[in-house]
Amino acid sequence: MSFPVLLAIIATPGIGAAIVALVPSHRPEIAKAIGYAFTVATAGLCLYLLWNFKAGEAGFQFVENRPWIPGLGARFIVGVDGISLFMVVVTGLLFPLGLLASEKYIEHRVKAYIGWFLLLEMAIMGIFLTLDLIAFFVFWEFMLVPMYFLILGWGSANRR
Repeated sequence: MSFPVLLAIIATPGIGAAIVALVPSHRPEIAKAIGYAFTVATAGLCLYLLWNFKAGEAGFQFVENRPWIPGLGARFIVGVDGISLFMVVVTGLLFPLGLLASEKYIEHRVKAYIGWFLLLEMAIMGIFLTLDLIAFFVFWEFMLVPMYFLILGWGSANRR
């Protein structure tokens, strides 16, 4: 069995968010370091995916197919093709840059910002990689939660 790189791409930011939740609020530098580490690790996994993607092959690659909700016949299926590969790699590379660019704007509640940011990355990766409509819907709806709190807490003056 090969390394489940797509599951790792989805899970890595979620694990980072869970670790950030355990960091004391009075230590924002630790939360930032964890945020950078996990966004860069996700970017590295995306580059690994890009390097090992076989461009000449049709269909989805790196497919993982796991049972999920047997009563509905839903399975947790992830895979990547040429179009979603581009989206995943660009997202993986932009999130560390986005975290770096937002550094001067997150003066308050740094831990919360980093946690929501990592959860947003996890949800977006799930959206781009899932092949099951129910899982896509779950990731799509889950993506709205961190996006809402990021906009509410750190958005512009007209955010409300």
